[in-house]
Amino acid sequence: FLRQTGDATMGVERFTVDEAGFKAGLKALDSAVYHHSDVIIIDEVGPLEMKSQGWHSRIGDLLNKPGTTIILAVRRSLTREVSEKYNLAGAVLLDVAAGDVVKCAGEIAALTIKHQDNERHS
Repeated sequence: FLRQTGDATMGVERFTVDEAGFKAGLKALDSAVYHHSDVIIIDEVGPLEMKSQGWHSRIGDLLNKPGTTIILAVRRSLTREVSEKYNLAGAVLLDVAAGDVVKCAGEIAALTIKHQDNERHS
């Protein structure tokens, strides 16, 4: 939803927000739309969210939704900041950039299954 040029009121670094893409993303992350989803992925939680912009308005609702696995892609340099802002103590961190993508995908799948099993039994 970010692009290098355009008229936008929100952006980060050399990018500005594509309004149509942003609105589509907000709709996809609306609880009325995702209420049947087992897994939700946000790529990425970054500088905009640290300024309470971007997907920030939806992330709290997502994290409080029981029974759903939430996967947040976060830049390595913002991991601590994002963890603190969204109270993610105990979250599992996988450094995808440092590892084998297939191995990371397997770990994510295993963690997702484990989380869903724990939700069913609690």
